[in-house]
Amino acid sequence: MASQTQKPLPNGVLLNECEILEVLGIGAFGITYLAYDKPLDRKVAIKEFFPRDFAQRDENNNVVAKKDSDPELFNWGLERFFLEGRTLAKFKHVSIVGVVRIFRDMGTAYLIMDYEPGISLGKHIKQRKKSLFQSRNDYSKEELFKIIRYLSGGLKAIHETGIIHRDIKPENIIIRDNGVPVLLDFGAARQAMLEKNPKLTVMATPAYAPPEQFLQEGQQGPWTDIFAMGAVLYQMISGEKPIDAGARLLATSAGKPDPFVPTKEVGRGKYPEEFLQAVDQALLIDQSKRPRSIEAWLKMMREKPKNVVNHDAETVLIQNNSTDKFSASDDTTVFNSVKDNYGCKKCVLITAALFLLLQPFIIMAYNHFQPAVTANFSSENIEAKKVAPGSSNNLIEKTKQFASEVIHKFDNVVRFKLTVKTTPKNARIRILNIAPQFKQGMALEPDNYRLEISHPGYETKKLWIKMKNRDRVLNIKLTRQTK
Repeated sequence: MASQTQKPLPNGVLLNECEILEVLGIGAFGITYLAYDKPLDRKVAIKEFFPRDFAQRDENNNVVAKKDSDPELFNWGLERFFLEGRTLAKFKHVSIVGVVRIFRDMGTAYLIMDYEPGISLGKHIKQRKKSLFQSRNDYSKEELFKIIRYLSGGLKAIHETGIIHRDIKPENIIIRDNGVPVLLDFGAARQAMLEKNPKLTVMATPAYAPPEQFLQEGQQGPWTDIFAMGAVLYQMISGEKPIDAGARLLATSAGKPDPFVPTKEVGRGKYPEEFLQAVDQALLIDQSKRPRSIEAWLKMMREKPKNVVNHDAETVLIQNNSTDKFSASDDTTVFNSVKDNYGCKKCVLITAALFLLLQPFIIMAYNHFQPAVTANFSSENIEAKKVAPGSSNNLIEKTKQFASEVIHKFDNVVRFKLTVKTTPKNARIRILNIAPQFKQGMALEPDNYRLEISHPGYETKKLWIKMKNRDRVLNIKLTRQTK
């Protein structure tokens, strides 16, 4: 909740040509708004640096340091916030929230970011638990590994620049409509201020924060984010949050057993053993025994990080932010409605097939019971109700014609052409998740497709692409194999 002095900006305020629409969230170190970017005609998220413990908003909506607080500490955090935004703006990774621009105004700094309208992983987990048709442990290995592949690729990239997220949790992971996760709310500036002044309240989420985040002598690094990722996976596997690291540390320090129930026990028989062991390795209290890098951790579970290059990013990002009723948001709506038609088409096909199969038996039953049914009527009525010779065949033919017309109606789906240009030329191209062989200019229905491009002497490349609302031309360059 916002304090009396940490009040958000009112709706309608303009920040760098972006109009504030509403508040998305308020934390101890900042406020996040939903805004409308007028020049780009789309919705964006704006994060305002606003530490509530030692800052307040004045009558002109400026953020200023409180009288009884240290102004140098505010400026220190402000510079780290600005530096973090500048660093993140250099990334173009599908699983790291995109920073559009950063600027100073009203006494503080603001990050303008891509607005991600999907569902949080935390809400997704809760919905799975409440479902009457799924068990608590219903996440498949493929779903878990998809989360790992995408997020690990993003984390590996930011770790190489020296940035640590420090607040990975299900609420900070957004699942887009296509299932691709994106990581929000980096906490570099927040952690910098805590290191500068240890008396500040530690703002770490207990179930996902390792001991080094709330112990002054703790050393943080990639292993800190790996612990949090392990905690997220543990919750997806077991359906419950892992026990707090503080409680575990307290128990082991007193000579008692670690109260943590290992992942290999809660997930035994449902997931690969090496995967469960890797999650447990990430959740070790002793940071020196955890994997030191994302790559080292993935080797334990025999996975590879998701590498997303420019043309790949276009295939998985869904830009549903425009307010123009004839722009990208409608493209997404069309895509979703087409997918709905596929499900409806399947229902029609099944219903028509069942009706055609059962129709002879229905007619036989009708002819068998007709005399008994009509016995109570006059002879004139009986004659009138008799089935004319050949009417059964006519009925079957009419039903077949009706089913054919309905199926044709639902089968009339718009398709788009896919062309793949490769270097070297004549590389082998396959679409792995459909039966037909790939041909240049192949017409495909709107959906996600898994491509494999290979050539002797070159590294095989696999990637997902989205056929959405237009023809696609991809340029794929293979890398030569190293001896």
